[in-house]
Amino acid sequence: MTTRQYALDLTRYHGRFRHGDITVYATWFGDELHPCLVIVPTHMEGHEKVTPCVVMQRNAWIWTEEIGEPRHAVRTSFQFCQHLRITPSPQMCIRITSIIRDHLGDLLTIPPAPFERVVVADAVRIDSDGKEHHAEVTDRV
Repeated sequence: MTTRQYALDLTRYHGRFRHGDITVYATWFGDELHPCLVIVPTHMEGHEKVTPCVVMQRNAWIWTEEIGEPRHAVRTSFQFCQHLRITPSPQMCIRITSIIRDHLGDLLTIPPAPFERVVVADAVRIDSDGKEHHAEVTDRV
């Protein structure tokens, strides 16, 4: 896969959810296009100075009530408040945690990125000298 210019592209997403002053994107992150949730202040969407808060799919378990790491979730929610330019308070940390928990199902069901290239076929060509040439046929899915 080729290297992308940006690790996060919020113009392409699987889902977008508004919670008043906070917007959550279900999207993909990094060169490997890992599924994630991205949280940004609603009034800063698309602004170049926004600091997105990212919850990777592989870390979704941390946020669950059943098997999660509540201390890690609280610390991260506090940091998210700071990056979202929200005054950190117990109520706001609980709100951020609740919003993330509300979208764990969305995070776990994000399909592979529709704009990545996948190999759909192998091609073999034999030239007039009998030499074989192999190539992969890719498609954007």
